[in-house]
Amino acid sequence: MISVLGLVLIILLACQIVSCAFFPRKNNVCNKIPDYATLFINDKNCWYNPDVRSSMEEILKRNGYRAEKHKVTTEDGYILTMFRIPATFPADPVSQGRPILIQHGIGGTGVFWILQGQNSLAFFLSRNGYDVWLSTTRGGTYSNRHERLTTADPEYWNYSFHEHGIYDLPAMTTYISKITGRKGDITYIGHSMGTTMSYIYSILRKKHAEEHLNGIISFAPVAYTRNVKGLYRFLSPFADTLVHLLNGIGIYAIGDLPIYSKIISTLCGTYPSVIFCELSVALTSGLSVEEERPDLLPVFGSYFPAGTSLKLIQHFSQCINAGYLQFYDYGDQNIVKYNATKPPIYDLNAISVPVHLFVGQKDFIGNVEDSETLFRQLKSNRVPTSMSFYNYAHNDFFLGRNFENLYSQLLKTIRML
Repeated sequence: MISVLGLVLIILLACQIVSCAFFPRKNNVCNKIPDYATLFINDKNCWYNPDVRSSMEEILKRNGYRAEKHKVTTEDGYILTMFRIPATFPADPVSQGRPILIQHGIGGTGVFWILQGQNSLAFFLSRNGYDVWLSTTRGGTYSNRHERLTTADPEYWNYSFHEHGIYDLPAMTTYISKITGRKGDITYIGHSMGTTMSYIYSILRKKHAEEHLNGIISFAPVAYTRNVKGLYRFLSPFADTLVHLLNGIGIYAIGDLPIYSKIISTLCGTYPSVIFCELSVALTSGLSVEEERPDLLPVFGSYFPAGTSLKLIQHFSQCINAGYLQFYDYGDQNIVKYNATKPPIYDLNAISVPVHLFVGQKDFIGNVEDSETLFRQLKSNRVPTSMSFYNYAHNDFFLGRNFENLYSQLLKTIRML
């Protein structure tokens, strides 16, 4: 299966290279999928987007935002980078320059929150007087260093979202509290896996979370996974076997080489492979036709997937198979690791930080049914919580077309924390 897929990608990429050589182009994004077929003759529905393959610093500068680059080291030696965008305007009496930490999902980086130009979430919050911090978890672009390991070491990739929750988040929130002097006043916004790691943080580092966060806002929340649909549901039963095979040939991560972004952005920006790109996104995350943005596919492909461990993807697949959030399953080694034959379940009853859920009605992963189960669980814990719905697929929270309702409700929620 892998060899066939690899062959298809190689053939498609070769076709793009040949096409570009004979039909040089100035534009690189198009308004609709069929427009990519006429991209080489500078179709009027296509244009040049400089954000394709730009650095995070270049995008920030291009949009006129001042940013700071901060390094923080976790307890287990990973060196993470956060980009800080201070409030653009003097803080009003409501925002008061409150720090907001925004966390991406699997295979992402902090750049996801600035890909929409001036309509991007990070810029919107900055304009509204908030102190915005964009994080990238271990393994991803800007956060791929360690005190003693390199990404060539298999040990470097021996982590999952469990470690994101118990190491990465405590390190980042401690640092933000120290720099801003706003301990206990950090608002956390997570997307997808970014929500999962915040729940693990709140459960296993409960006191730390209570001391540093005033609330958790979850875009596309992932805790219960019984109703996950699409490719993840189809492939999850085979994840353990597939990861074992890849580890056997020395592959422990995906997306950790720059060539990935070059290949994917090329495939997602040229006809006919852009159809394959669009289909892949739809089959994994769902599709909301009203929110569809074909012009952002090459931009998204420039940064996805960023480096992440196969163990993390395997762990997520194990949770899909189980239907709920559980510790990593080591199989026969569970007795040694947990003194039990099965991995423990993360106790959602232990969450005491307020949690507010923002759910996409077309989302295959953080879907309505599982989100409602989580909402009922949190309410039974007497945790302050709310839930609102949007006509979004999984990635539309940062790649969609319409943000007015989302941003309006987001501000209301932040202001009541």
